[in-house]
Amino acid sequence: AGRVYDLKLALDGQRLQLIVDDVKVLDYSRLSATGGTGIGLLAVRGCPSAEFGPLKIDDRRPNAFIAMQFSEPYNEVYRDAIRPLVEEIGYEPLRVDEISQPGIVLNDIRTQLTEASVVIAEVTEANPNVYYEIGVAHALKKPTVLLAEKGTKLPFDLGPHRCIFYENSIPGRAKLLDALRASLGALLGISVDKRSV
Repeated sequence: AGRVYDLKLALDGQRLQLIVDDVKVLDYSRLSATGGTGIGLLAVRGCPSAEFGPLKIDDRRPNAFIAMQFSEPYNEVYRDAIRPLVEEIGYEPLRVDEISQPGIVLNDIRTQLTEASVVIAEVTEANPNVYYEIGVAHALKKPTVLLAEKGTKLPFDLGPHRCIFYENSIPGRAKLLDALRASLGALLGISVDKRSV
């Protein structure tokens, strides 16, 4: 009581960090996924009154984690369809191969998945890395959109999940964009207008 504290609260996806006077006192990365946004500060027990201020909110674009094989033709699908649509709806697309900072890749994957608001996974190829990332996303209860080329047989554990099947052609990519736009709009509870990408 009678003291000023410097509180910093960082909320990235499902990760919450609380820093008091430059000391990290909480780092929790398993918040339940919820729709909407809310911020609240509350003083309890032995504090008849408290003042909070000045309040500064640094808002950055929400993240979309992209899990996929890093080769053609999937890089082309990413460049021509997934990335432009994700940016169009105001999200920051994140692919592990685009992280340039030093560190352990597995830690980067976990951090990016924890902070992501949505996961988009291209599962045409039976890639164990992509399957791992989908498993982590499901464990974190992340909204996940699966994509695969038509004719792909999904593994047993992914079979029950909805998947957008697409043709890898110019008309097929246009249909992929429409289906992905509708799916992201429904999952994220946002209005996604159809524009040219």
